[in-house]
Amino acid sequence: LKVPGMKYLWIIMLVFLGFGCVDHNIGCQTNHNLWISNTTVSIPYLECVTNPARKTGIRFRKVVSDSRCPIDALCIWAGEATVALEIIESGNVVNDLELGTMNDVKTIEVDGNEFLITLLRIGPVPKVSDYGDHSDYILELKISPVE
Repeated sequence: LKVPGMKYLWIIMLVFLGFGCVDHNIGCQTNHNLWISNTTVSIPYLECVTNPARKTGIRFRKVVSDSRCPIDALCIWAGEATVALEIIESGNVVNDLELGTMNDVKTIEVDGNEFLITLLRIGPVPKVSDYGDHSDYILELKISPVE
């Protein structure tokens, strides 16, 4: 039985299936100590760091909020920033978490092991003129196995 246009339906289905199979580790920086020992990593905005041997990584997904005082302003309160991260295993996002600059530490499980993730620094400090532009942001995280 031949149905007109059936070949186009198959092509459309294959395209949608292809978009569902995204490898979130593509284009990540490599750090072979990640998820093994105490590690400090720097992650630019919208980028990631991965340990290819363990097929696990972490991505700086977005800036949730940033109320830090701009460097060229006078403020009463220093403010704080919160960022969203993705934990990646075998190319798939397995955990989403948020970390803030106010001494925020999270415990997560990666590849069957527990780790503490601490946001050490987020830079640069914003300026009034480019407030809300996060393209040059870089996170510094400390990742430690739970003993």
